[in-house]
Amino acid sequence: MRRRLNLLDFLRFGFVGVSVLAGILLLVNPGVRAGTIEVNFAEYLKTLPPDEFASAIVILADQANIPSLNATLKAERATMKKRHQDVLTALRSAASRSQGSLTSYLEAKKNTGSVRGFTPYWIMNLMWR
Repeated sequence: MRRRLNLLDFLRFGFVGVSVLAGILLLVNPGVRAGTIEVNFAEYLKTLPPDEFASAIVILADQANIPSLNATLKAERATMKKRHQDVLTALRSAASRSQGSLTSYLEAKKNTGSVRGFTPYWIMNLMWR
Protein backbone atom coordinates (compact mmCIF):
# COMPACT_ATOMS: atom_id res chain seq x y z
CA MET A 1 0.00 0.00 0.00
CA ARG A 2 1.41 3.39 -1.01
CA ARG A 3 1.42 6.15 1.55
CA ARG A 4 0.35 9.55 0.32
CA LEU A 5 3.17 12.04 0.88
CA ASN A 6 2.67 15.62 1.94
CA LEU A 7 4.75 18.60 0.84
CA LEU A 8 7.23 18.25 3.70
CA ASP A 9 7.82 14.61 2.75
CA PHE A 10 8.59 15.73 -0.79
CA LEU A 11 11.11 18.25 0.51
CA ARG A 12 13.31 15.62 2.13
CA PHE A 13 15.96 14.30 -0.24
CA GLY A 14 19.12 12.48 0.71
CA PHE A 15 22.14 14.74 1.13
CA VAL A 16 24.35 12.15 -0.47
CA GLY A 17 21.95 11.90 -3.38
CA VAL A 18 21.97 15.66 -3.83
CA SER A 19 25.72 15.99 -3.58
CA VAL A 20 26.40 13.37 -6.24
CA LEU A 21 23.42 14.07 -8.48
CA ALA A 22 25.27 16.29 -10.92
CA GLY A 23 28.01 13.69 -11.23
CA ILE A 24 25.66 10.80 -11.80
CA LEU A 25 23.98 12.57 -14.68
CA LEU A 26 27.19 11.98 -16.60
CA LEU A 27 27.67 8.44 -15.36
CA VAL A 28 24.19 7.01 -15.88
CA ASN A 29 23.91 7.96 -19.53
CA PRO A 30 26.85 8.99 -21.69
CA GLY A 31 24.58 11.25 -23.74
CA VAL A 32 23.53 13.23 -20.70
CA ARG A 33 25.46 16.29 -19.60
CA ALA A 34 25.89 17.18 -15.96
CA GLY A 35 23.62 19.93 -14.80
CA THR A 36 24.30 22.85 -12.58
CA ILE A 37 23.41 23.32 -8.96
CA GLU A 38 21.89 26.68 -8.15
CA VAL A 39 24.49 28.74 -6.27
CA ASN A 40 22.38 29.37 -3.17
CA PHE A 41 21.51 25.68 -2.96
CA ALA A 42 25.16 24.66 -3.27
CA GLU A 43 26.01 27.03 -0.41
CA TYR A 44 23.13 25.63 1.65
CA LEU A 45 24.41 22.08 1.15
CA LYS A 46 27.78 23.08 2.58
CA THR A 47 26.09 24.03 5.86
CA LEU A 48 24.46 20.64 6.38
CA PRO A 49 25.98 17.84 8.45
CA PRO A 50 26.81 14.71 6.37
CA ASP A 51 23.81 12.77 7.68
CA GLU A 52 21.28 15.58 7.11
CA PHE A 53 18.71 15.23 4.35
CA ALA A 54 17.89 18.11 2.02
CA SER A 55 15.46 18.62 -0.83
CA ALA A 56 16.17 19.15 -4.50
CA ILE A 57 14.34 19.58 -7.76
CA VAL A 58 16.21 18.10 -10.71
CA ILE A 59 14.99 19.51 -14.02
CA LEU A 60 16.18 17.33 -16.84
CA ALA A 61 17.52 18.99 -19.99
CA ASP A 62 15.32 16.89 -22.27
CA GLN A 63 12.02 18.78 -22.37
CA ALA A 64 9.14 18.45 -24.82
CA ASN A 65 9.27 21.15 -27.50
CA ILE A 66 5.82 22.53 -26.80
CA PRO A 67 6.24 25.78 -28.79
CA SER A 68 7.05 23.77 -31.93
CA LEU A 69 4.21 21.34 -31.27
CA ASN A 70 1.86 24.28 -30.71
CA ALA A 71 2.83 25.79 -34.09
CA THR A 72 2.20 22.46 -35.83
CA LEU A 73 -1.16 22.00 -34.13
CA LYS A 74 -2.14 25.56 -34.94
CA ALA A 75 -1.27 25.05 -38.62
CA GLU A 76 -3.34 21.87 -38.62
CA ARG A 77 -6.21 23.69 -36.91
CA ALA A 78 -6.25 20.84 -34.43
CA THR A 79 -9.20 20.38 -32.12
CA MET A 80 -8.76 20.90 -28.39
CA LYS A 81 -9.03 17.13 -27.93
CA LYS A 82 -6.16 16.52 -30.39
CA ARG A 83 -4.09 19.29 -28.80
CA HIS A 84 -4.65 17.78 -25.37
CA GLN A 85 -3.65 14.29 -26.53
CA ASP A 86 -0.58 15.46 -28.47
CA VAL A 87 0.74 17.69 -25.67
CA LEU A 88 0.32 14.97 -23.05
CA THR A 89 2.00 12.45 -25.35
CA ALA A 90 4.94 14.80 -25.97
CA LEU A 91 5.39 15.51 -22.24
CA ARG A 92 5.23 11.84 -21.27
CA SER A 93 7.57 10.88 -24.11
CA ALA A 94 10.25 13.36 -22.97
CA ALA A 95 10.08 11.99 -19.43
CA SER A 96 10.06 8.38 -20.63
CA ARG A 97 13.15 8.71 -22.81
CA SER A 98 15.28 10.54 -20.23
CA GLN A 99 14.29 9.49 -16.70
CA GLY A 100 15.07 5.76 -16.83
CA SER A 101 18.74 5.77 -15.88
CA LEU A 102 18.31 8.44 -13.23
CA THR A 103 15.33 6.59 -11.77
CA SER A 104 17.35 3.36 -11.58
CA TYR A 105 20.25 5.15 -9.91
CA LEU A 106 18.06 6.89 -7.34
CA GLU A 107 16.18 3.66 -6.63
CA ALA A 108 19.50 1.93 -5.87
CA LYS A 109 20.53 4.81 -3.58
CA LYS A 110 17.13 4.64 -1.88
CA ASN A 111 17.76 0.96 -1.14
CA THR A 112 21.05 1.85 0.56
CA GLY A 113 19.45 4.64 2.61
CA SER A 114 21.37 7.53 1.08
CA VAL A 115 18.21 8.78 -0.65
CA ARG A 116 14.90 8.72 1.19
CA GLY A 117 12.85 8.73 -1.96
CA PHE A 118 11.96 10.62 -5.09
CA THR A 119 9.01 11.32 -7.33
CA PRO A 120 9.35 11.52 -11.11
CA TYR A 121 7.07 13.95 -12.92
CA TRP A 122 6.34 14.02 -16.63
CA ILE A 123 4.53 17.37 -16.74
CA MET A 124 7.90 19.19 -16.81
CA ASN A 125 10.27 16.23 -16.86
CA LEU A 126 11.68 16.66 -13.40
CA MET A 127 12.31 14.69 -10.24
CA TRP A 128 11.53 16.03 -6.83
CA ARG A 129 12.42 14.70 -3.45
